[in-house]
Amino acid sequence: MSGRVNGAARVFEDGQLHLYVVNLPDVSGYYEVWLISVVDISAERYDNNTDHSGDSLVRGTLTG
Repeated sequence: MSGRVNGAARVFEDGQLHLYVVNLPDVSGYYEVWLISVVDISAERYDNNTDHSGDSLVRGTLTG
């Protein structure tokens, strides 16, 4: 990975989510975006488990 994981997330009035993230590491599974009280991008495994993996790559606040 080259550089710090960084980005921005915004929800517009029409409900669209715009997400911009740079420097995410390569993962063997996939990325999942969680919108709880924060924006959380986690590395997830292909294991049929729908729970958060506990491996957060970046977290931040949601603006909009």
